[in-house]
Amino acid sequence: MSSVAAAVSPSTLSATRPFPGLRPYEESDSDWFFGRSSEINELLKRLRRVRFVAIVGPSGCGKSSLIKAGVLPSVRDGYLDSSWSIATFRPGEQPLDNLAHAVSSAISADSEGVRKLLDTGSMGLIKAIQTKQLASGSKLLILADQFEELFQFAQRHGDRSQEEVKAFLKLLLSAASSDDIPLYLVLTMRMEWLSECATYVGLAEAINEGIYLVPQMSRRQFQQVILNPIDKANGA
Repeated sequence: MSSVAAAVSPSTLSATRPFPGLRPYEESDSDWFFGRSSEINELLKRLRRVRFVAIVGPSGCGKSSLIKAGVLPSVRDGYLDSSWSIATFRPGEQPLDNLAHAVSSAISADSEGVRKLLDTGSMGLIKAIQTKQLASGSKLLILADQFEELFQFAQRHGDRSQEEVKAFLKLLLSAASSDDIPLYLVLTMRMEWLSECATYVGLAEAINEGIYLVPQMSRRQFQQVILNPIDKANGA
């Protein structure tokens, strides 16, 4: 099963279930997500300045929750003064297929048509987005969650996977740096995979410009994470 198909939204949090357990917070859980307001504000500021942001940190630090339940709802609510379409996916075992599926869903395009355009070269993603013109003033944000899956895919499949990995990276980096489309790229990645980025042309340079290292939570933030959902549930 592809990572896109596997990413079915879990049960939404509520007064009877105010915590997600071991899974990350999803965008639908934003009302129950507390403790990261300063980090959310910093990431929103970054997205005003740059079009590529790499959210990096150790496993379990809340990278996916921060972007999904913190930043994305704020983007949709207009904190960046624009109308946004958002494509969220994980590279998984089929990076190009999963990218095509996510983008086609976000811009209401034909998935097979988008996938074919991705095979035309480094401009393929740009062409795919241009075929479905976004409304005037609107922008597209692509979230590649758990980006280290791309490197894991390369390690599992060896040389035969390298062409797909390189093509995948060229598509994303070309689109994020193009003046022809209003595309923003955000990825989340475990810190121990950061060194892998240096082995691919252009990726290390992009990450150096847009890296955001998720800080460790303070005692006060931990209290907010635990107590605020309980207070909200009791008041519901």
